[in-house]
Amino acid sequence: MNRIKLVLFIGLLFGVTEKGLTQEHDWKKDNLKGIVVSVKETEYSAETKFGEHLRKDLISTKQIFYNERGVIRKKIEGEYTTYYLYNKNHKLIKETTVASTPSLVKLINTDETIEEVTIMDTISIKEYIYASDGKLIERNSYTKRKKEKADLSDKVKYSYSTTEEKILTYNADGRLVNREIIPINTKTDSPRQKDGCQYNKHGDIIKRSNFFYEYTYDNHQNWTIQKFYEHYYVEPSIIRWTEREYTYANTLEDLVDIVQKEEIEVQKQQQQSSLGYAFSGRTGSGFILPNNPECEQGIVAVDVIVNPAGQAVGASINPHKTTITNTALINATIEAAKKTHYNVVKSSRNQLITTTYNFSFRVL
Repeated sequence: MNRIKLVLFIGLLFGVTEKGLTQEHDWKKDNLKGIVVSVKETEYSAETKFGEHLRKDLISTKQIFYNERGVIRKKIEGEYTTYYLYNKNHKLIKETTVASTPSLVKLINTDETIEEVTIMDTISIKEYIYASDGKLIERNSYTKRKKEKADLSDKVKYSYSTTEEKILTYNADGRLVNREIIPINTKTDSPRQKDGCQYNKHGDIIKRSNFFYEYTYDNHQNWTIQKFYEHYYVEPSIIRWTEREYTYANTLEDLVDIVQKEEIEVQKQQQQSSLGYAFSGRTGSGFILPNNPECEQGIVAVDVIVNPAGQAVGASINPHKTTITNTALINATIEAAKKTHYNVVKSSRNQLITTTYNFSFRVL
């Protein structure tokens, strides 16, 4: 089965324990116990028939991956994969969702001709902006097609006072489409006590209005089967059947090691096949691969001044042919272009050429 992995920013942790994690890590939000590497959740339809509650057809599958701080780093739902990027303060700053499409391609600079690969096209991006005090103040959502630039789809602004939190949502034209006011005194670290639901000793919901839940648990006290019922008639009727599979690490250091190994594998894969490139005016050799840790997709075009000996003596971005806006990747590409060796020519003058880098995801 084809798979894609993401190069992630990893902050090494030494001597850290689970108690040292931030209070609002996703393990806690998702009510997970232990050092969870990933959760695979499969949802089925269900029915009650002749007094038996039966699991029926597959509805959907999703898998969530966590990093050593207990926050989500990747989510896979069907053909869609979402990657999560955090800043040095461990605040979520970017979500990138890609869709996989099988495709036949001709490989560049190899003896091979046609190969079936899975192309990963970015379809949506969410960017989060914070104030100096760490509070979220803006979220921008973008949609994207193929190698085109991303278009703003909506903007959400957050503001705070001593009594309320205000959330304003605008569409792409800048018009206000939704306003939400949340009183501060109703916000609590334990909202479950105020939502009218009942919870069991494991912290999982068991009753909400006329709906209730049953669970089966593993040794870590995480549920592996959830049965969701409604009770309007003489007997309860099952609505949904959900199963979970967990992957655990023994220590946080083990989890760091797992993520780092994934990073290394992705780097190898990227070096083999994730980048196409073309030269205008000269040919190149000793090609240098730019580092693309955020797995951006699109084009970076670099104008390079090359001397007759084939050495790059200057380079700058070509804004008219470039679709990627990530400054770090643009700078890395410029540096890679400077280190590339070009063919020798019989001339006394330098030559301006354009090197085009086409970044894309592909799964072998």
